[in-house]
Amino acid sequence: LYKVSKEIIGKKESYIPCILYTLSLGMLSTAMFIRMYMLLTTICIIFTYLFIELTKNMNKKNLIKLSICTYIGFMTHYFFLIYAFFISLIYIINLLLEKNIKNTIKYIKTMITPIILGFITFPFALIHIFKGYRGEETHENLIKSNIITNFKTIYETLNKDIFYNIMPIILLIILLLIIYIIKKKKALNNKKTLLTILLGTILYFILTLKIIPILSTRYFYPIY
Repeated sequence: LYKVSKEIIGKKESYIPCILYTLSLGMLSTAMFIRMYMLLTTICIIFTYLFIELTKNMNKKNLIKLSICTYIGFMTHYFFLIYAFFISLIYIINLLLEKNIKNTIKYIKTMITPIILGFITFPFALIHIFKGYRGEETHENLIKSNIITNFKTIYETLNKDIFYNIMPIILLIILLLIIYIIKKKKALNNKKTLLTILLGTILYFILTLKIIPILSTRYFYPIY
């Protein structure tokens, strides 16, 4: 988290998100919920950092690191794939718009390889995702669930249990911080990377809100 913050807002301010997250109810809820969600959150943070490093230098070392992280994330929780997918999709679109076909192919290979290895390592994942009761429930929710109703429920839960009932204020502060970072000259070398992460996070939230089998905050811990 420190390294991600350092890349986004600079070295001097990078300790602030670490302190805020450590003292937050969201972190305590994640840690106290003794399941895979704390590990999933950690892997998503590591993936974000490795992705930033890759956008700065797409060398073999960074490609391998990101590929290994993707494999571990896949073997930890399927929802990691949603986070990685949206960030990767947006990044690939950017590469294609820049007509950087070589790096596009490199990145696609980097992301597809660990997915294939994941299915080989744990072939039952195919059943879980497409045929299991959770998979079928997810597919049904994608079509039938009311995203507005889900949003209201999750918003009330997040506001009460995670954001001390001041979620609108916190969201406003975050929005102002994002605007400041984008305008800051010394922010990310490539501001497209920041926008890719932000948009990927928003899309993760929207799709997760639509497909989750249980209206629980646990599925949003990775992006908290």
